[in-house]
Amino acid sequence: MSFLSFRSCEEWARDRTPKLSSPKTLVFSISRGWYIRLFLRSGVLRLLLEETDYRIVILTPAYQDEKLMSEFQYEGRVIFERQYDVGRPGVGDRVYLKGVYALHKRRIFQLAWRRIEPLLTGSRRYDELFEKYEPDMVITASAGLHSLNELPIIREARQLNIPTLCVVWSWDNLSMKGPLPTRPQKLAVWNNMMFDEALSMHYYSPEDVFVTGVPQFDHYLRPDTYETREAFCQKIGFDPDLPIITLATAPMESVADHKFLLRILVDGIEKGTYGAGAQLLCRLHPLDTPEYYSEFLDHPKIKMDRPGVFHEILGWLPDEEEDKHLANTLRHTDVLVNVASTVTIEASIVDTPVISVAFSTSEPERFAQMVLKNHYGNHFKYVIESGASKIVWSEEELNAAIHQYLKEPQTDAEQRRKLAESMIYKLDGASSRRVKDLIKSLVE
Repeated sequence: MSFLSFRSCEEWARDRTPKLSSPKTLVFSISRGWYIRLFLRSGVLRLLLEETDYRIVILTPAYQDEKLMSEFQYEGRVIFERQYDVGRPGVGDRVYLKGVYALHKRRIFQLAWRRIEPLLTGSRRYDELFEKYEPDMVITASAGLHSLNELPIIREARQLNIPTLCVVWSWDNLSMKGPLPTRPQKLAVWNNMMFDEALSMHYYSPEDVFVTGVPQFDHYLRPDTYETREAFCQKIGFDPDLPIITLATAPMESVADHKFLLRILVDGIEKGTYGAGAQLLCRLHPLDTPEYYSEFLDHPKIKMDRPGVFHEILGWLPDEEEDKHLANTLRHTDVLVNVASTVTIEASIVDTPVISVAFSTSEPERFAQMVLKNHYGNHFKYVIESGASKIVWSEEELNAAIHQYLKEPQTDAEQRRKLAESMIYKLDGASSRRVKDLIKSLVE
């Protein structure tokens, strides 16, 4: 696979000559709980506060949450301000949102939207805030893909000539979500594949896109993240001497029904298909619905893992303990089964064998559209091409793959390592620092 040449943020920073200036002010737009994971708990905020004298303004609808304000306070340099709920989008945005999935791959639509979108004005709700703090940069993670609250913030910043940076939240955001509802000036992306997508799908210039890695995955590369297998198994009620098979679910609306997989795995365990004593853990996605799996919640052959710290305003808000629990789950799992999930990459970081399911016995037509076309035909194609995960097309192939990985866990280990390296850019746990360095280079 060939990609357009790109500059890492380190290379771009070396081309900059630092300028002496007064302390800078950064505005972070935090409209979702997982943005806290990306910016505030990953290391980005800590490094900015410890290594610069910047003032940080957190723009969030949870601006009055005393617990959050207490957690991220630092010598009076972190300020929480109100982010307004957009509610119903304007006419221009409604037209865009209605037609985006039908037309976004047509270049003429992209070019037309690039000309129209800058003419859409912001709500002017943030004029007073921007005048008060005079920010040197506005930083977000979605540019409107996950929350329309971002739209007026970025648009008003653009009208006031305030630089904007989007640290793209996930590896599917550029390939699956259509054109960005509004265009930040700069993008920070996970890897060189996303760099290529930013140029070829969103028509960014190479000098405006930077590869930084994945700050929210830095903890996977820290030894203190992990506990012993014995300690982990004791916590979840498993025998550390017996193999663990984990099914990681995804929200039904994005991947289609896959309860059938639990039935296949339970049947395999009861029949001894995977060897004597295999244990089954079902890791529910934080945005999945536990009630949907009610028939399995008390099943004697399944341990249901229902993580998820939720905030009444921000939604899913994973804390450090939840991140560590998932990391330990993946590390101590012997075989991970999933359907087109990001956990494939996370499992590859810790060298856990992964199986990606490409069939459905419950909703074959919907599965073909939601998974085979939307996921495997877009961002997940990089996983398929890497050979790091076994792609299985039937129950027989699934059972055979589990049996092989349990017997020979080093199978595909090299491919997993290469996938992890290509997807998160560098296996050094320093993505937060690269984002911090990029921000510093852009504002000074």
